[in-house]
Amino acid sequence: MKPAAAPVRDVTVGALLSHLARTLPDLEALVYSHAGKRWTFRALDAEARLIARGLVGLGVKPRDRVAVWATNVPEWIILQFALAKIGAILVTVNTAL
Repeated sequence: MKPAAAPVRDVTVGALLSHLARTLPDLEALVYSHAGKRWTFRALDAEARLIARGLVGLGVKPRDRVAVWATNVPEWIILQFALAKIGAILVTVNTAL
């Protein structure tokens, strides 16, 4: 049986991923079966931190809104966590609306 995470309250989404990466580092966090890709909590957190650093380098700041136009791909989820770590806001763009 896989270990369960203890309940976590009063944390941001970005902090929650970091917490899970520390407490359940080797459990799968994200699976994209179409491409055969899998991320553990540790790998997902590392990827989100890398993207967050890049976004900060581009000038993204807390409370900034960042629009994303993408299909259901893992990069969307990674971007969501990266922006949460910065304190920025993900705005999805849907051209069908």
